[in-house]
Amino acid sequence: MGLPLEKIEAELLKLPHEDRAHLVEVLETSLEDDEVDEAQIADEWAEEAYRRLQAILSGEVEPIPAAEAMARLRAHRRG
Repeated sequence: MGLPLEKIEAELLKLPHEDRAHLVEVLETSLEDDEVDEAQIADEWAEEAYRRLQAILSGEVEPIPAAEAMARLRAHRRG
């Protein structure tokens, strides 16, 4: 059996930032589903963007500045 996960984590956290960032990329790639159709995902995001634009143009939703949205999220997280 290999090293306990806690020991591996502790050792990885000692690595320089660039090496940890590289490992994150490698791990994320290893978790991705090989069956993912990037074109389909892009199409779905385009459809979602169009739906959101239509909601704004119809007045169903009122956009707010990004800074205000982030401030609201931070306030909500603080409880």
